[in-house]
Amino acid sequence: MIALLLALPLLLGVSIGWLLIRVAWGTGGRLCIHDLWRASLGAGIGCGVAATIQFLALALGFSSVWPVIGIEIGIALLLLALAARQKKRCPFCEASGDPQKPIPVLLYTCGAVILASFCCFVLLSILSPHGEWDAYSIWNLRARFLFAGGDFWTDALSRDLLWSHPDYPLMIPALVASLWKVAGVDDTLGPMMVAFVFTFASAGLLGVTVGVLRGGSQGLLAAMLVMGAPAFVRDGASQYADIPVGFFMLAAVCLLALQAKFAADGRYTLLAGLSAGFAAWTKNEGVLFLGVIFIAIIYAAWMSGTANKLPKTMLLLISGALPVLCVVIFFKWRYAPPNDLLANHGQALFDGTRIGTVVKEFAKNLWDFGGFVVSPLIALAIYIYCMGIDKDSRRSAGGQVSISSVILMLLGYACVYLTLSNDIAWQLTTSLMRLLIQIWPLAVLTTMLWVVPPERHFIIRAPTGGR
Repeated sequence: MIALLLALPLLLGVSIGWLLIRVAWGTGGRLCIHDLWRASLGAGIGCGVAATIQFLALALGFSSVWPVIGIEIGIALLLLALAARQKKRCPFCEASGDPQKPIPVLLYTCGAVILASFCCFVLLSILSPHGEWDAYSIWNLRARFLFAGGDFWTDALSRDLLWSHPDYPLMIPALVASLWKVAGVDDTLGPMMVAFVFTFASAGLLGVTVGVLRGGSQGLLAAMLVMGAPAFVRDGASQYADIPVGFFMLAAVCLLALQAKFAADGRYTLLAGLSAGFAAWTKNEGVLFLGVIFIAIIYAAWMSGTANKLPKTMLLLISGALPVLCVVIFFKWRYAPPNDLLANHGQALFDGTRIGTVVKEFAKNLWDFGGFVVSPLIALAIYIYCMGIDKDSRRSAGGQVSISSVILMLLGYACVYLTLSNDIAWQLTTSLMRLLIQIWPLAVLTTMLWVVPPERHFIIRAPTGGR
C-alpha cells in the first residue's frame, strides 16, 4: 500500500511531463515507438515541474501536499483534454519515412544490458536502501525537513548544517518530500523510485534521440554504453543527484541536436532552455552547465555557418530557462546560505602544483572510469576507430554543441577545483568520479553523433570487402 501511495504522485508528475511533450507537438491522439522519447523526456520535465510546484507551495506557506496534488491533477486533466483533440503525426515518424531496421543482435543485446542494469539497480537499492553518503546526508536529509518540518522546513537550510551544503537547490528534496507527504511516511522507497526514473529515463532519452538522428542501431549502442558503465547504475542506486542533473544536461543537448535536424521548429530549443533551467535547479553544477550551453550554442552557430539564426535561438533558450531560473534565483536569494565551497575560494588558478594534481587525478579517473575492469571510454575509442568519423555530422550544429558542452564542462570542473582552498587532493578523490558520471551520457551522445552509423558503414564498405 505504501509503495502505491509513493508511486501515485510520482506517476502524476511523469504523466504531466509526457502529456506536455505530446501536446507541444500536437501528437496527443496517436501513439508510436517515439513515445519512449516523449515518456523519457517527459519523466524528467514532469518531475521538475512537480518539485517546483511543491517548493513554491512551501514558500507561500502551504505545508500540506494536497493543494499541490490538486494543482497537478488539474494540469494533467487539462493536458489530457488538449491531447485528446490533437491528431498530428509524430514528427520523428514523418522524418524517418521507411527507416532501416536496427541490427537484430544489437536489439537483443541492448535488452539484456537494460535487464542486467535493472537487476543491479534493484539489488544495490536493497543493500543500501538509504543510498550512499550524499543521499542521506544531503538530499534525503533535506527531504525529511520538508516532509516533517511543517512551517519550520527552512531549518533544513540552517548555517548549522553547512557540512551538508544547505545552499544546494531543492528540486530532488522537494520531489521526494511530496511523495512522502502523500504516503504519510518517509519510506526509503520514495527516493529509490525517483532515482530509478532518472537513471533509466536517461537511457531511453539518449537511445531514441540517437536513433532519430543516426539510426536505430546507433541508438541501441548509445543506450547500451550509457547503462553499461557500472558506475552510472551504481550512482543511480546510490540516490545521488548527479544522475538527475546529468539527465537534464543530456536533455538540453539532445533537444539542441534535434533542433539542428528540425531547424524550422523552435520548440526543441525552448524545451532545451527549460531542461537547462532544471539542471540549475537540481545541483549547483547545473548553473555551470547553463553558462556552458550558451557558449556552446554560439560556438556551434559559428562553426556550422548558422550565425544568422543565433538571436532567435538565444531568445528561445532564454525564454525556456527563465521561469525555472527565477525560482533558482529566488531560492538562493531568499533561503540559501552562502556556498561553503565558494566561500573558501581564493587559490591561484595557475598554481603549477595544483594544476599537476588536477591533471593527474583527471587522468586517473578517466582511466578508471566506469567501475569496470576496462573503462567504457576505451570502448568508445575502439568504436570511433572502427567506424570512423562522419565529416558531415561533425560539421553540424548538433555535433558541435555536444562536443563543446563536454569539453567546456570538463574545463569548468577543473577550474573550480583549482580555485578551492580545501584540500584539493581530498576534494578530487571524493567528487571527481561523480562529476564525470554527470557528463557520461553527454560523452556517449557526442560519440554517436560524430561516428558513422553501423548501417551506413557496412553498406558503403561491403562491396569493397567482397572483391
